Amino acid sequence: MANNLKGRTQLLEIYEGSAWKVIGGFKSKSGSRDNPVADGTSSSTPTTSNETEACFTGFSTMTIEGSGVVDIRSSATLQAYKTLASTAHSSSPSVTLRFSNSLESINGPFLITSFEVTAEETDLINFSASFQNEGELTYA
Repeated sequence: MANNLKGRTQLLEIYEGSAWKVIGGFKSKSGSRDNPVADGTSSSTPTTSNETEACFTGFSTMTIEGSGVVDIRSSATLQAYKTLASTAHSSSPSVTLRFSNSLESINGPFLITSFEVTAEETDLINFSASFQNEGELTYA
């Protein structure tokens, strides 16, 4: 499903209070999913060749990078953006986000690993950001 995110325009929403609030549009330049494995062998494991035993660690990670645009003429959208921006610069940059397009919707807890305002205009704010999930994701 992460492949459906790459290069697509998404609707980016943040979960705040008890409701989803629209931040704006988000165009992902990359979306990757990783299922990390750990080496299951040890120095005491007898092997007859250079084999290692890979063990699934039990979790997957997803990273989404891209750029967004926020229409600040809407006070609700502006407030949702301000929540995202202030969280990005806090000591605990974790938010619950939903990325959706015509093919899928992904939501869950994400760490904001980078955030930068790239342009401010009269009615719009452009930003770039990277998000890495930090928990269970829901796909629809």
